[in-house]
Amino acid sequence: MGAFNSRPEPVVQQLTEGGENAKISYGVSTIRRKNVKESTSAFAAVPNLDNLTSFFGVYDGDEGVEVALLCATQFHNELRNHPSYKHNLNGAMRMTFYRMDELLQLSDEWKKLLPRAPSGPIQRFFRKACSCAYRWPFTQAIELTTDHKPENRNERRRIERAGGQVIKDRVVELPGEAEGFFQQRGSGTARINGILTHSRAIGYFAFKNSKNLNYQRQMVTCNPEVITMGITNDVEFLVIVSEGIWTFLTSQGVVDFIRSQLAAGTTNLRTICRRLCDHCELAAYNVTAILVQFMEAPPPKPEANLSGDNGNSNESGGNGNNNGAPPQAPEENLSGGNGNNSYDAPAAALEEQEEHEVYEQPEGREDQPLLTDHEITED
Repeated sequence: MGAFNSRPEPVVQQLTEGGENAKISYGVSTIRRKNVKESTSAFAAVPNLDNLTSFFGVYDGDEGVEVALLCATQFHNELRNHPSYKHNLNGAMRMTFYRMDELLQLSDEWKKLLPRAPSGPIQRFFRKACSCAYRWPFTQAIELTTDHKPENRNERRRIERAGGQVIKDRVVELPGEAEGFFQQRGSGTARINGILTHSRAIGYFAFKNSKNLNYQRQMVTCNPEVITMGITNDVEFLVIVSEGIWTFLTSQGVVDFIRSQLAAGTTNLRTICRRLCDHCELAAYNVTAILVQFMEAPPPKPEANLSGDNGNSNESGGNGNNNGAPPQAPEENLSGGNGNNSYDAPAAALEEQEEHEVYEQPEGREDQPLLTDHEITED
């Protein structure tokens, strides 16, 4: 009997980087393994997309990396250049997903934008989940995204209305080389027409070719779920990782691992990301992790006391220590809000979109109005 090797493929490439600005610090680590093509990931880490926004993204590509690389190279630039970027970030984010599909369909010119990388078939990109951690009595993970799976009620309804089927793999057990080891294909995984395990993606145009349907009603759509979350001093960090890590750890497991590293005195975020990727080595995937740590916003300065009582900046001849000095203005709230010491979240953690909000149409598609998720799933 041959020996059974449960070790993953050896690491052939490992990259770490990091940086910071006045509001955040971040670390990134990515590992590529020999002969592993599935879920090849790329990432973008742009701490200063503009004066107010940081952008972080992890992009998974199946059976090739071209579309993931295109998104990592161009998505944030297209977002920043969108006309609605300054006044409607949620809408600009949504429309940028459609713009990436358009870039892929227009011509092959987009390939010139890619960095040099191994070639492979063009397949798909699907944005992966991210989690925040709250500083409560214990560190709690807050999931900011959910996977769009074909078996989900709303996704299945759209797929079937577009003429597709949701088919579950049969569980097939095949004897392995090691005694008592069995391989299971998919373990009942639901797939669109027996092929795709995700129902929202950039690319996969063979599943978006129904001429009688709006592009939001196709079997596969790139319509994103956009969520906004306020970043307060209770929020400690944001984690964005690729699919390989989520197959090995839960959101709370990822947060607990990171918190244990911080509690042990590890302050280098790149090191923590690298250890997280190494910890998930048995997942046998190419993996990427981004960790964003939020700086605590400084408390606002107290307003000047002008009543003549006991203020420190007294202009009325009271008992203040700086009698006659002009009052100091309170420090500006970074979020533009009501003084809760919060500041703008990066583009990866957006405030929950109103259910019935309708965004502008992509250029050239006036005949196909955008629909909300609520309208898509109505009977």
